[in-house]
Amino acid sequence: MPRSNNRNRRPQDAETSEERFKLQFGENLYLLRVTQKISQEELARRAGIHRTQMSLYENGERLPMADSAHRVAAALGVSLDRLFQGIEWIPPDSDDKTATGFYEFPEPASR
Repeated sequence: MPRSNNRNRRPQDAETSEERFKLQFGENLYLLRVTQKISQEELARRAGIHRTQMSLYENGERLPMADSAHRVAAALGVSLDRLFQGIEWIPPDSDDKTATGFYEFPEPASR
């Protein structure tokens, strides 16, 4: 099912790992919601989050705080792992004090 937002941006289109993180989270959230045939408004109500905030999450414009992500997962009946599927945190090399962590996006498993 195609996304209905104006931007239609996909995680692979992101220029930075942070942007890709947001877009992947949003894509996961969107797919879970439409698979369950729940409107954004209904999911937001169930999670106790404003609908416009839910839209920002789905569109990859914002990431939820931990408590909000937990409420969204609970409202969808899924684990937090499922919301963050396809995103893996790679910590900085402990020997390199100037390195920062980055996100790695493993290739999806073949079906």
